Amino acid sequence: MSRKNLIIGLLFLVSCTISHAQEHLKPSTMKDPTVEVKPDDGHVAEEAIVYLKLGNQKIKSGDYRSAVEQYTHALSIEHGFKEALKNRGICYTIMDQDSLAVVDFNRAIVIDPEDHTLYNYRGFALAELQSYTAALADLDKALTMSPNYVDAFMNKGIVYLWMERYDASIEQFNKVIEINPENGKAYYNRGIAHEEAGDMGLACLDWNRSLRLKYKLALKMVSQYCE
Repeated sequence: MSRKNLIIGLLFLVSCTISHAQEHLKPSTMKDPTVEVKPDDGHVAEEAIVYLKLGNQKIKSGDYRSAVEQYTHALSIEHGFKEALKNRGICYTIMDQDSLAVVDFNRAIVIDPEDHTLYNYRGFALAELQSYTAALADLDKALTMSPNYVDAFMNKGIVYLWMERYDASIEQFNKVIEINPENGKAYYNRGIAHEEAGDMGLACLDWNRSLRLKYKLALKMVSQYCE
């Protein structure tokens, strides 16, 4: 099955299906494909920056294929343009072209091995390729570099869910909630882990919490499975 429209940071909402789960289980992860040019990117050619911004606009309209084209134009001008590689890699992940995504993240990591977000993004792409051990290694590296990195904890929870390691999955979502008790996505995802573990009562408690936090995906769960 294809995985589309992942929850992307605080900006984008997409869903992904997992082959071993029930059809309605759609865990949410976090990414941010609209990486802006940082002040220290002054060495980047202005034309490449223009293409980066055009790609970001295409992402906002959901046109990921056109976004890839713009990032590719940017990279034809600046081969080492990390932000273009990062955003193109995320687009490839959304488009179910995870092998291409990993290639872009690999290149970006060579350029900037201190960018912890790159390990998070590559880790998720590797997980979609079912390379779970490598995925967890990347996510752990991201957390070593940034111990309160909510996105990586969230993605680790998703990876463990796909591995059917529900206790480990719940532990990761717990960590997200410890850092941010108002994170509706974490309750939503933890509810899925509880349901997969066979505890519908705890699942409904989490989905109701998620709904109270105005996390819209929880409405379907509550209305269909908790009333």
